[in-house]
Amino acid sequence: VNDMTSAGVGVAIAGTGSGAIAGTITVYDITTKAYVNQGAQINADAGNDANASANQNVAVLAGRSYNDLSIGAGLAGSGDFSAAPGFAAPILKGSTVAFIQGATSGGVYTTTVHAKGSVAVEARALETVLSIGAGIALSGEVGIGGSAAVVVIDTTTTASISGLVRVSAGGNVVVSADDDSTTYAIGGAVGVGLGGGGG
Repeated sequence: VNDMTSAGVGVAIAGTGSGAIAGTITVYDITTKAYVNQGAQINADAGNDANASANQNVAVLAGRSYNDLSIGAGLAGSGDFSAAPGFAAPILKGSTVAFIQGATSGGVYTTTVHAKGSVAVEARALETVLSIGAGIALSGEVGIGGSAAVVVIDTTTTASISGLVRVSAGGNVVVSADDDSTTYAIGGAVGVGLGGGGG
């Protein structure tokens, strides 16, 4: 489980002119792996099923949960002119991988995975991201507030059985990959000026 929080705040106050630029750009590169590598012999004995319980299972499970809150806020105030842009841009990269890997050449099955019950190879990734950008500018003449909120997710979630490998089970063989992403990007700007304002 990865819980991340980042914030950037800028405040500027002046009698004549003021500007506050605030933001946060965070990059997270997270890799999670679960695997059975080539050459492994799991429950490969000829008498395995005679001695094993019906609940003998093999599970190769990779999981990642990522929760992020990113806030960028700018506040500026002055008598004549003020500007306050705010931005937030969280970036998530990486991979979640579960696999059983056999040799890629040679023609000989050197990897064996067996279970009297079931064999499962599963990868699961969950992302929840909230990105907030806000700008507030107050001025006696001109106030300009700007904001931007961006969410970038560049990840892969993979489950596989590959190469020269024998996988067998008395029950099921399951290979499953799932990625569930929920993102919220919120941008708000307020500009107040007696002469003019923009947001």
